[in-house]
Amino acid sequence: MAAVISLAACKGETVPLGGPVNVDPSSSTSVSGTAVPTGTLTHSGKVDLLLMIDNSASMGDKQELLRQSIPDLVRRLVAPNCVDGSGRVLGRSEGGVCASGSLEYAPVTDLHVGVLTSSLGNRGGDVCPEVGNPQTNDRAHLVTRSASGGTVANAASGFLSFGPGGITDVQVLEDDIGALVSGVGVNGCGLEAQLESWYRFLVEPDPYHEIVRPEASAEIALVGTDATVLRQRHDFLRPDSLLSLIVLTDEDDSTVDPLSFYGNGWAFANKMFPGSKTFRGSSGAGTTAARGTSACATEPLSDACTSCGFKQMCEYGMPALGFDCDAIASDPVCAAEPYYGAKDDDLNVRFFHMKRRFGVDPQYPLQRYVHGLLSAKVPNRFTDHDANGKYVAAHTCDNPIYAAALPALPTDELCHLPPGPRSQKLVVLTVIAGAPPELLHPNMSSTDWMVLLGQNPEAYNFSGIDPHMVQSTDPRPALPPPTAANDADPVHGRERNTQKSDLQYACTFALETPRECATGDTSCECEPESNDNVLCDLASPNTQVRAKAYPGIRPLQLARLLGDNAVASSICPPNPDAPATGPNLAYRGAMNQLGDRMARSLLPASK
Repeated sequence: MAAVISLAACKGETVPLGGPVNVDPSSSTSVSGTAVPTGTLTHSGKVDLLLMIDNSASMGDKQELLRQSIPDLVRRLVAPNCVDGSGRVLGRSEGGVCASGSLEYAPVTDLHVGVLTSSLGNRGGDVCPEVGNPQTNDRAHLVTRSASGGTVANAASGFLSFGPGGITDVQVLEDDIGALVSGVGVNGCGLEAQLESWYRFLVEPDPYHEIVRPEASAEIALVGTDATVLRQRHDFLRPDSLLSLIVLTDEDDSTVDPLSFYGNGWAFANKMFPGSKTFRGSSGAGTTAARGTSACATEPLSDACTSCGFKQMCEYGMPALGFDCDAIASDPVCAAEPYYGAKDDDLNVRFFHMKRRFGVDPQYPLQRYVHGLLSAKVPNRFTDHDANGKYVAAHTCDNPIYAAALPALPTDELCHLPPGPRSQKLVVLTVIAGAPPELLHPNMSSTDWMVLLGQNPEAYNFSGIDPHMVQSTDPRPALPPPTAANDADPVHGRERNTQKSDLQYACTFALETPRECATGDTSCECEPESNDNVLCDLASPNTQVRAKAYPGIRPLQLARLLGDNAVASSICPPNPDAPATGPNLAYRGAMNQLGDRMARSLLPASK
C-alpha cells in the first residue's frame, strides 16, 4: 500500500509542496477548443473553498470522516507549516511566525467556505420526488442547514466567511464547517449529480429555475433563471481568489442531461421508460429501458450502436431525426427483445456503461466539466445542444470563474462578462471517491491511471484496470467469490450476489461504531431481509460493521483529465480496519495532498 502522509506537522517530515495529478497523454478526451483565460494572477491570499458532498443514503459515515478531517486543512491554511530549504517540516507556525525555518506560504486571512450537495432532483423524470422530502433537490444552492434542522448561524448569508467582517476565531470556523458537513444529511436523491451540481453553481451562465415536462409532451423545457444561484455565486466567488473545490462521493456520477437522447434524456431518470411494457416485477416499480443494438456489445462508440427505442420513433414516422430505421428494425437484438428483462435494468444500477448497454449515453460528456474549470468560454443553455439534443458546447459565453464581475440578478448581463485576473493555476479540484486507497498517490503516472481506470474508460477500453474498479452487478472473476469469507480480500472483503440490483464494491472500511439496522432505514445496509452483504456482522446479520464505496469512474477520470489542476484520493481511508484512529485518520491524507497543491498557489510569505 502506498504511504499516505498525515497532515499533522511532525518534525522531520518532508512535505512535497504540491503533489500534482500528472496530465495523462493517453486519454481520449480532448480539451482542444478551450479558451485559455487571459488572467495572469497565479497566487492569491484569498481562498474560496467549496465542498460538494454527496447526500445520498449511504454517505453518513463518510460525511463524519470529512467532518473529522477538514479542520486539518483549515489549520494548515491559517497557520502554515514551518519548513527548511528542502521542504522538511520543522513544526507549525504560531501567529504567522516560525521558531525555526520559514513559512511555506503567507497565512490565509480571508477564506470563504460553502457547501453544496449532489441532489438536483428529478431532472425531468420522477425517481426523486420533492414532495415530503425537499432535500432530493437542493438546486445547487449553498446549504446552511445543521443536523438538528436549523441554520448554522454564521452561514446565514449562504456560506462562512473567515477574516475581516466575518469569523475571526479559527475554532469557531472549524466548528461551523463541521456543523455544515453534518447538516448535509443522507436524504438526498439517489441519482447523484456530483459534477453537475458544482457546474451549475460555479459555471453555468444562465442556470435554469426549473425543468418542466408537460404531461402530454415528451419535450423538456428549461424554464426561467435561478436567482438564488446567481446571487450566491456573486457573493461567494471572488475574481482573485484561489478556488478550491472538493467533491466527496461514494458512487459514480448518475445524473442525466435531460435534453440528450433527442430530448428524451430525462427518460433514464423516470420509473416508466417510454415505449416499454416490461415491468420490474410490479407496475409500481416501473418499466425497463430500451436495449442497445447488437453492435453496442463490441463497438459501443460506432454509429451502428444506437438504441432499440428508436424503433418506435421510426414506426411513428420520425426518421428525419437521423437514425437508420431499416438497420434498427432488422437488428437481431431490437427484433427479438428491444427492452431489458424484468430483472436486468434496476434503476439503482442504470448509470454505468450506458452507451454499451443502452445504445445512447444520456449523461454530459466529461469535457463539459474540464472546460467548466479551465476554459474562459463556456456554453449557455441555448448553445450547449443542437436541435436533436446532441451536446455540442458552443462556447459563446464568458466563464464566471474567470470573470472580473458577476451578475447578481437574472436581469443582469449573464453571458458577456469582463475578464478577470484569475489564471488556471488558481483553480483546484479534489476528488475523494471510490477506489482502493493504494491505487491513488500524489504523483500518478499514465500507468497508475491505467490501473485505476483502464486504458481509456470513455472509449470502453478497460485494459489494465484493477479488478476492484470494474463496474459490474455480477461477481468479478478475479476477486474472491460470494462464498468466500468476509475478509478474504483486504480491499473490499469479497464479491456479493447482488441480484442485479447493485454494483460490486471498490473498497470497504470498518465503521467506528457498528449500527443496528431497522426495517425501512435506507441509510443502513443490513436490514433483516438483506442479502449476503459483506458489510454486515456474521454473528449479528442486522448489524452493519463496515462502510462501502463503488468505483468512482467519472469523477476520477475528470481528475485524470485536469492534470495539475486536480488532486485525487480514495473515500476509503488508508487504514480500512481503523479509519478513525492513528496518523492516517479519516481523510487526512487527502487534506494533506490538497494542502500541498494549494501551497503552490498561495501568496509566498514575506521574507
